Amino acid sequence: MFGISRGFAYFLASFKISLRYRVNVWLQVLGAIILVSIQYFLWENIGNHNESLLNGIEVNSIMLYVIFSRLLVFIIPGNGTTSFISQKILKGTITVDLLRPVHIQVSALCHEFGKLLFNSIFILVPSILISILFLDIPIVKVDVDQLLLFGLSITLSYLLAFQMSFMIGVFSIWFGNVWGVREFYEALLMIFGGSLIPISLYPTFFQMIAIYSPFQSIYFTPLTWISNIDHFIDHPIVVQVCWLFIFGSLNHFLLRYALRKAVIQGG
Repeated sequence: MFGISRGFAYFLASFKISLRYRVNVWLQVLGAIILVSIQYFLWENIGNHNESLLNGIEVNSIMLYVIFSRLLVFIIPGNGTTSFISQKILKGTITVDLLRPVHIQVSALCHEFGKLLFNSIFILVPSILISILFLDIPIVKVDVDQLLLFGLSITLSYLLAFQMSFMIGVFSIWFGNVWGVREFYEALLMIFGGSLIPISLYPTFFQMIAIYSPFQSIYFTPLTWISNIDHFIDHPIVVQVCWLFIFGSLNHFLLRYALRKAVIQGG
């Protein structure tokens, strides 16, 4: 019970810290609306002046995909998770976490949950509502099963992104500053994760690389459930679970080694 209460404390602290920066919230909402608007008018123009199908995909489905991908950027774990663990390693304060009843990964995840709640309430929901009011966002027919699978898929996507970002933070025990690693990861996620456009529009060679990478499980897989775009692979949820298990296991062993090294070096 004590561990749970400590985890909730991290969650609450993260939420309260986010509340302090109200101007930043409005700027992020404005940024989200601008990003959504750019994608909307771009793909609307493509749909009006070109064929209604691109690579066999309806333009409306693509438009819905890219709009939601821009919004997911605000809730998918990223730099915050990396900084949370890397700063503790670089400053030596991670040794203090060894004495606490909450595992460092749990505290980092609770910290992210606080940001998730805040960003969902104050950025994601307002951005969606404003976009619906002022933009003619297409509605793609999806059934209840698809919505449930989207919910499950986005949860797995969130946890996988957390594990991968956490791993980059752990790398600071060897690399020190992991800014370059982080930028490289972001580039791979943008290209092979399908955060800009659906992987379905890529040349065949890049599609094959993306399909066999973990990055497509973060953006492409969950977004296909609500945009009616083909998954490319059988059992995409199972693939997400497998990648989550792989990176969770890698983090377990890497973190143990990093903590041991930090203790030996004196923090």
